[in-house]
Amino acid sequence: MDNQNYNLDYLFIAETLDGSIIKQTPDDKPRFSSWGTLMTDVQKEHLRKFSLVGKGHMFTVDLKDGHIEVDGNKIHPVKRILPGAVLKPIYWREVSRDIVVGLGGKVLPPKIRYILGWQYNLNGKNYDWQMGIE
Repeated sequence: MDNQNYNLDYLFIAETLDGSIIKQTPDDKPRFSSWGTLMTDVQKEHLRKFSLVGKGHMFTVDLKDGHIEVDGNKIHPVKRILPGAVLKPIYWREVSRDIVVGLGGKVLPPKIRYILGWQYNLNGKNYDWQMGIE
């Protein structure tokens, strides 16, 4: 995905199980893959935490026990995590654009909704929890 035509309001920070930190930059280029975004690289890692940072806020998914932190305040999702689950991050962006039709019509700036959460597969069944951030 080419991000040249819109700016990211939130950038992610991924913390691996060994304590390494991977920070997304505004160009969102992969470091190790020859295609995709930085998330292409991150998906290959075993993560401890995954955070979105921007607009003066920080949203973190703890991938050990599934709790969410919003500006340091813990929120526990109502979904129970089954024993033996290995949580992986959910992250994507929904980008929409409005167009003003008519004389002098124009394309308005994009609206970006960030989806953040966790998912796991256990005994052939998928479980997830996610939230949207605008």
